[in-house]
Amino acid sequence: MKPTAGIYVHVPFCLRKCEYCDFYSIVVSNRPQFRALVDSYLSALRSEARHYAHWVGEYEFDTLFFGGGTPTFVPARDLAELIAFLRETFKLPPNAEISVEANPKTISTETLRILGEAGVNRISLGAQAFQASLLTVLGRTHTAAAISESVAALKEAGFSNFSLDLMFGLPGQTMDDWRDTLEKAVALEPTHLSCYSLILEEGTPFHALYVKGELKLPGDDVEREML
Repeated sequence: MKPTAGIYVHVPFCLRKCEYCDFYSIVVSNRPQFRALVDSYLSALRSEARHYAHWVGEYEFDTLFFGGGTPTFVPARDLAELIAFLRETFKLPPNAEISVEANPKTISTETLRILGEAGVNRISLGAQAFQASLLTVLGRTHTAAAISESVAALKEAGFSNFSLDLMFGLPGQTMDDWRDTLEKAVALEPTHLSCYSLILEEGTPFHALYVKGELKLPGDDVEREML
């Protein structure tokens, strides 16, 4: 029996940088520049994949995960071509789990159709919260309504396997907010919920505000109750 492993592909492009995020990302607003960056980055990814393909030995890769950044900010056909390349390069089995992180604002019927045809069978949707005030504080570009609309689009496109990312311990977040978020998330019937507490990473806007005493957090007792 061959040993198994997973492949993670980082797609660093974003519409804007969230206030809490310390992952490497490139905020792109100029479309011509964006196209050039995508082409350059995908070329580099292919070169790196070819390099590592010589070192994987007998490993079989049963998962492929695209994170970011915002992978769905990249044109879906580019992702589809990259998936086909990685399938061939690393000999992914037909039943491999292929996951793509998505922002509700960057999901469309056409995007989902192309990704589904490329073999993507799991979507990780970055919901984070269902309160407009909290989404604004976080610097998210989507609305609460967009979360529900995206889930409806996922189901219509045949994606039965999807997860929702949620955050707690946020500035200004109450226990009632968190209960409301959980109730609304569960009502959407995801196959999985990923719930993360806010971590103040150095170098982020949230950390800078915290150091200056300008970030009002729920407090340890409330955060433990949320957990």
